[in-house]
Amino acid sequence: DTGGYARVAALGDRILDRLRRDVGGVPAVRDIRGIGLMVGIELADKATTDAVCAACLDAGVIVLSCGPDENVLRLVPALTIPDEDMDLGLDVLCGVISAI
Repeated sequence: DTGGYARVAALGDRILDRLRRDVGGVPAVRDIRGIGLMVGIELADKATTDAVCAACLDAGVIVLSCGPDENVLRLVPALTIPDEDMDLGLDVLCGVISAI
């Protein structure tokens, strides 16, 4: 089904564009990368990543960490995520990262 692939590609591009625009210039952000709905935001260190994850969770958004240095935020939203939920999650995440 190419409809699912098209949605994955569109949502992934939307997420990456938003993150690069809103937090790409934050000093603690080392890299923003992804393919489809698998997105990683590499931060300066584990402590920063842990703080972002905790602040997002306090706001009702689950963000996981990964990577060998545990300094990458891992975003893997469901293909069926409603646009409103995606926007809310990105609002929270970008707000938290911008406040670092």
